[in-house]
Amino acid sequence: MLPHIFGRIDTYYVLWGAALVLLYFWTLRRSVRLYGLPREDASDVLWWVFLGALAGACLGGYLQNWERFAEEPARLLRFWEMPVSSGAGFVCGGLLGLWRARRLAVPVNRFAEASSVPIAFTLAIGRLGCFAAGCCRGLPTDSPLGVRFPDNPGASFWPSQLFESAAALLIGVVLSAAEKYRRRRGLSSEGALLFPIFLIAYGGYRLAFDFLRGESGLSGLNGGQYVWIAAVAVGILWLVRTAREIYASFRRVSNP
Repeated sequence: MLPHIFGRIDTYYVLWGAALVLLYFWTLRRSVRLYGLPREDASDVLWWVFLGALAGACLGGYLQNWERFAEEPARLLRFWEMPVSSGAGFVCGGLLGLWRARRLAVPVNRFAEASSVPIAFTLAIGRLGCFAAGCCRGLPTDSPLGVRFPDNPGASFWPSQLFESAAALLIGVVLSAAEKYRRRRGLSSEGALLFPIFLIAYGGYRLAFDFLRGESGLSGLNGGQYVWIAAVAVGILWLVRTAREIYASFRRVSNP
């Protein structure tokens, strides 16, 4: 907890709040300066992405925990206790952003590329908030890497939040380096490259490592992991489309 003149604020909300503010302004800056999008349109799409992500995360959290709310409907009014689903938020935010971008004729590839690096760093910061709150933890473990959380000091758990934070940070660094290399070499900017790679890398990480998280278990895939399977598939198909666009552009230049 952090001290506050009106009481106390959870570190979880501070870190996730800071991460989302970073996501908004950094993506907006990149959209305008690096990818030539109108500032007003980029900002508009970002707000719709945020709206969709918030609604999807809350709805997904409700569906995953509907039994708890059925037993005590009044909990629905305590929104600060509402569990959220990152997978559902990711899907809804992406779909609503895609819809809005098409309505405004904003190039989806450019907007996706502008958001790719900020999203990775946002996740890296936000998951530190999850670690501070003790949510999204892994399964109990006797490993030296296990962490004891205040609400259950008698057991150690995999710190899956830290693993995900490190993975997202690494993805962000790699994407940033790839973007700089692409620009420095003057390589074709046709199609999207960074965002599909993000989908494959982050989706692949979540698909593999969600088995360490307490809500996933070891008996099979959970609902969220199907989302990450879809994310990996979309990323691969998107890269194939980008490769085709680059090839077509090369053919046009070679055969004027």
